[in-house]
Amino acid sequence: RQARVPVARTTKLLNTADVDGSGEISKDEFLRAVSEQGVGEFAHCLEKILTMQPEQSGVTKPKHPWMLGPHSRPRMCWDLYIAVLLLYIATVLPFTISWGDNFGKAAADFSFYIDWGVDITFIIDVFLNFRTGYEGPAVDGVCMEPDRVAAHYLKGWFVLDVVSSVPVDRVTSFNSQMLKLAKVG
Repeated sequence: RQARVPVARTTKLLNTADVDGSGEISKDEFLRAVSEQGVGEFAHCLEKILTMQPEQSGVTKPKHPWMLGPHSRPRMCWDLYIAVLLLYIATVLPFTISWGDNFGKAAADFSFYIDWGVDITFIIDVFLNFRTGYEGPAVDGVCMEPDRVAAHYLKGWFVLDVVSSVPVDRVTSFNSQMLKLAKVG
């Protein structure tokens, strides 16, 4: 909760304090406004601002470096990109699994490189999720503390994200393509 003073009221107060009409409030003018109008509107607003707690005045701890807000523009763009890839997986992967052996060499190579790109993107997404704040009922506002964000992610989607993101089929004979579908739904 912040103490907000309407613009019109603020303008009136500042004009009242600016005795010489210069458009600037000197130290003497400020002290006069506070002392002479000690019971007036200027002093009341000043007292309201000075008696606020730091968390009420909008002063917060500095953000941790490399943390993304869950509603920040970069994170929203990334989530949109992930949504497009999930749509790709939901539509193309069933065809690849069913008829991939019938694709020509050019189509198979194209599909191979696209799948690598998707795999790398989802692995990056796992790391980004460790650096993205979250909102929840146990948090007042958005939690941006790295340790708490990591613990929250580890307790939630981490296992599913890792299992569906790591390209096990690239290093073993196990076909992990079906695990990608777990990301979709």
